[in-house]
Amino acid sequence: MGGAGVPQPPPPSALNTFIFLPAGRYAPATVTRRDRHKQERLDRIRAAAWDLFRTQGYEHTTIRQISERADVAVGTVNVLGGSKASLLISLFQAAIEDRLREFRVDAAAPLEDRLYDCLNFFLCFYEAQPDLARHFMRETLYGDRTPEERGEELARIDALMGLISGWLTQEQQAGRARADVEPLLFSQTVFALYLLTLQSWLAGLYPLNDLRATLRRGLQATVLALRP
Repeated sequence: MGGAGVPQPPPPSALNTFIFLPAGRYAPATVTRRDRHKQERLDRIRAAAWDLFRTQGYEHTTIRQISERADVAVGTVNVLGGSKASLLISLFQAAIEDRLREFRVDAAAPLEDRLYDCLNFFLCFYEAQPDLARHFMRETLYGDRTPEERGEELARIDALMGLISGWLTQEQQAGRARADVEPLLFSQTVFALYLLTLQSWLAGLYPLNDLRATLRRGLQATVLALRP
């Protein structure tokens, strides 16, 4: 993820990408002067947090530093931006969504190649900033988050697995995959391979390129088992 600019929510035209949240997540239907002032302060908070996270690290950044950089009160950061973990998660998700606008999968490619290209997109994103990625994954998986935040993350995962399930359904309809394989179970298996790859790398167990090769072989073996 190049550049130092803070990632912004995607425009409505990009919301057909499978992992985006509804437009209402970012802005009310009718924008008032108060709404604009609130959004302007939130933008400053997000920009300050993103800059501090990238330059001095997540652990060394405090809410007070973010408030000073954004020129707002500490309480304003807590009310508008949430906790430090919430800010990191929302910024990472916005950055992923921003990059997804340019991402395309070759619909004519073999299933195992589509799966690898899709999952490797996320690996490449995390590879660009491994330290922040470790904190992001830790807070996402194990952090103290609200039910709404958990629900949004589950919705993203469900959307990704829905995309993968749809690819298998297409293969089944074309006669290239067994009809008795459950698409949801297949997508869960693929996601488990991806999550194992990501966590093994973030934990420092193996080099990422070695894990990429293992992921590709795992996907090839999984798809091969589907063939009639």
